[in-house]
Amino acid sequence: MEIFNWTKELENVYEKLIDKAEEEKNTEIQTLKDRQEEVLEELLSRKQKIIHSALKTVSEEINKGIGEFQEEINKTAKNLEEKYQTNKNKLITTIINKLGLDF
Repeated sequence: MEIFNWTKELENVYEKLIDKAEEEKNTEIQTLKDRQEEVLEELLSRKQKIIHSALKTVSEEINKGIGEFQEEINKTAKNLEEKYQTNKNKLITTIINKLGLDF
């Protein structure tokens, strides 16, 4: 009968349309996933650059601070050494007097 053949053809066309729609849906989903991954990678890259820049700035500031601190320590040590050399004899005399060794 002709109607059964026609119904069978309609079922085949319907199945093909469903399969094609499924393939297109999967392709579109994959395309969207790929785009989202690209966007996420770009965002991650930007964040990494910002963090790297911030860390570099902080590192430079810390190194500058350490250098300034070392300079201050060196100045203070030099100043103490100079004061010690200037007052060395006076300090020795004072220590000897305090110990009672000034015969």
